Amino acid sequence: MIGWGPMDSQVSVPCADPRALLDRLGNTVPCGLYEYTLGKDGVGIFHYVNKRALEIFEIDDFELTDFNRLSLSMLRPEDVEKVVALDRQVNRSFEMFFIEVEITTRSGKLRWIRMSSLPSGDRLGDAAIWSGYILDITEERRLRNEVMQRELELVGAANKAIRFGEIESLNNRLESLLQEKSALLRSTAAYAKANNLGALISSLAHELNNPLGAISIHSQSLQMAVADMRLNGVNIEVVDALDEIASGLLGAGKRAASVISNLRSFFVRGELGVARFDISSLVNGVCELLRREMGVNHIHLHRSVQPSIRIQGDRGQLQMVFLNALNNAIDALREWGGERQIFISLREVDAHILFEVRDTGPGFKRGTLKKAFELFHTTKERGMGVGLWLSREIVGNHRGDITLTNEPGGGAVLRVSLEKE
Repeated sequence: MIGWGPMDSQVSVPCADPRALLDRLGNTVPCGLYEYTLGKDGVGIFHYVNKRALEIFEIDDFELTDFNRLSLSMLRPEDVEKVVALDRQVNRSFEMFFIEVEITTRSGKLRWIRMSSLPSGDRLGDAAIWSGYILDITEERRLRNEVMQRELELVGAANKAIRFGEIESLNNRLESLLQEKSALLRSTAAYAKANNLGALISSLAHELNNPLGAISIHSQSLQMAVADMRLNGVNIEVVDALDEIASGLLGAGKRAASVISNLRSFFVRGELGVARFDISSLVNGVCELLRREMGVNHIHLHRSVQPSIRIQGDRGQLQMVFLNALNNAIDALREWGGERQIFISLREVDAHILFEVRDTGPGFKRGTLKKAFELFHTTKERGMGVGLWLSREIVGNHRGDITLTNEPGGGAVLRVSLEKE
């Protein structure tokens, strides 16, 4: 629990302002998000906080510098000691900060909140950078208590029936209570899913790294091409190069917007934009989108895509699955000292469509494959553990299967099987 301060960072991106993008994105999620740096002296400065975090605590923008004192004053005295002690502990161990406490806001409302943060591994000077979220779990706890109450009623109804022999009445009551309990569990699951968006929203940074990185690479290439133009005069080769670079910039920007739109549709509205489309064209488009990045990393792509395969499904969500699969293969080979090759195939077999991505990298370590599709499990230094989990959810919603295995000769292979109709 440290103090707040203004952000002082600059990022040069030609097609989008990352800070403005983060503000717009952060203010669409139903939870509070923040990032701060922690120095060796234990004093921290918050560099980012979204509107939802301020709304949860009922704190105004101009009070950010006094956020630490104001937020602590809303806790119960015994919880203040817990929060301070836990903060000191994780600052020493660099482990995850996680706590659930009750606060009393200025308007007198009682709210239960969940606070969590993690060190990113990056540093600003000698200061560690921490990122976290704040959730209002008041409704979640209410639903949880109602479920417990229904369970107590079930036990009470059973005991009463045993005492008085009212078996028929008990059966009717049990059926009604079980239906109520199921409805409450579904409500709890739906609420948890919406809240998980707050924790998952940080995965957008991972998803946006590649398109924004591509924008940066294309921009540097554009600057070099312009320099050549100035030195040598305009010619057709330079013009063609500029045209290709501009197309790359446009494609990367569109991908960033598409990722945000598709993830919001999946988590916020939970909907599928089902339509019939050419999945062969989609896979080829994904390969072209990442062609420059594979070239920069000296990765050779072998592509075997059966043409004109059509499928009924959500094009945007399936694109995220294929992008994540190819990005993971690229990540596996980025620092790999051996052969750098990726094999992609798409073919139609009977009533199914089979998609496969195989790389020649190090593969997965023993024991990690079983957890590969778990939410927040990652083997990457800066990974969020969301991509494969999200891919499994999307494929499942399309009545398909997804598997991940190590190849006997080395490398990993991801396979997706989808129903054609």
